[in-house]
Order: sequence, then structure tokens, then C-alpha cells
Amino acid sequence: MNNFLLLFGIIWFSNVMAQEQPSIYEFPQDQDFYSGGKPQLYREMHQILKDQKFTICSEFESYEASVLIKENSRVSFVKDFDSVTIEANKCAYDMFRKLLPHLKNWKPASVEGKPVQAIAKVAFIPNVLFENYVDGSVIKSPTAAEFPGGIRAFRMEFANNFDMSSIGRGSRPSAIELTFVVNGEGVIEDVNITGNDKQMSKGAARAISKIKTRWTPATVNGNPVRSRFRLPLKLYF
Repeated sequence: MNNFLLLFGIIWFSNVMAQEQPSIYEFPQDQDFYSGGKPQLYREMHQILKDQKFTICSEFESYEASVLIKENSRVSFVKDFDSVTIEANKCAYDMFRKLLPHLKNWKPASVEGKPVQAIAKVAFIPNVLFENYVDGSVIKSPTAAEFPGGIRAFRMEFANNFDMSSIGRGSRPSAIELTFVVNGEGVIEDVNITGNDKQMSKGAARAISKIKTRWTPATVNGNPVRSRFRLPLKLYF
């Protein structure tokens, strides 16, 4: 197995900009970052979306924004470098950025009794805030699908299932890309393999078909949803 290089890409990423600047805190969980708490924040979002006549996005789009709340209660959008997630949720991403300037009642974090600048995470699901909005409701942050033991455990199980003896030896490295969906029940489905190495593709298909362990599915607003994964594979001899 030493000559088999497995790379794994996932469409869910986390923004760690807050950790790059020691003077910027992560907003404390026990403090409200908006006057009236999250219910009031979403109440105002709903009203602004109606008043400004925003157009609804796809029901599957969601975005968790990072907002820098300064000591004087002014806010700015924290740039997100996760181009994959942005592209998949472009409408929600653009809508939140347009909505942000209309929200005026932010509260700074407090550390040792003093206001400090901190980054708050705001879950935003446009579909929930239009006709489906329920007064006083709070949107839950989306979560990524998880394999028991983590991604490393998934890679190991896949690699253990991969039969190296069935792969012919060539003069150049072989590479394929495997994509699959983890559905709302945590089951792998819709497997697709691209690349020009037929033997390697067949081996990858057999390897992933043997994985019967269920994932914990991704969630949007607390509800299980389908999520897509990408698994690039390279084989060196």
C-alpha cells in the first residue's frame, strides 16, 4: 500500500480567519451578538427580505456567514475563500451580503467586562425566511456529513478494500476521480468515476461498494440532507 497515494477533497470547509488574528475573538457562545437574540435577528431578516423584495433562492441553498462585530457595534462581512461552497450556494451567499447592511442592532462581545471585536457565525437559509418563516424561529447552522471515526477512518477503509493486485503496472502514474453522495440516511449513492484508467476505476468502484458503514448525514437547519464528496486517487509505481 506504500505506493498508493490517496487524496480526499470535501465540499464542506470551515473558515479559520478568526484564529489568524489574535486580537479578534470568536464570539462567546453564552453571549448574544444581536439585540433581542437570534429570534429578533431572524425576525428582522424576514421583514427586510419582504420589504426589499428579494427573490427567493433554491430551497436547497444555505450559507453560514462569518460577521466581524467591532467594539462600536459596526459590522463587516468576513471574506470567505471557500469557493466550492460559495459556488454551490451562490444565491444565498449574495443575498446575505446584500442583507447585512440593513441589519443595525449588532452587539459587541465582552471579555473581562470590556467590548472586543469578535466574529459571529450566522446561519442563513433563504427558503426558511420567506413563506416558510415562523415568527420566533432560529436557524440552525449546517453540519457536514461525518464518517464514524472521521475522514481518516473512511480513507483507511477504502484503501483496505482496494485490491492492488488487480491493477496493471504502467510506466506513468494513473489518476482517477471518484465522486459520490451521502444521502439523508447516511448511505453512499450516486457514485461516479472519471479518468482513463479502466482497471483502476473498476478497483475503486469495488472498493467503495464494500463500504457498508453508514455516515452521519449532513444537516441543514437540523434536517438531514444529501451532500456530495470528491475523492481524487493517484497510483504510483
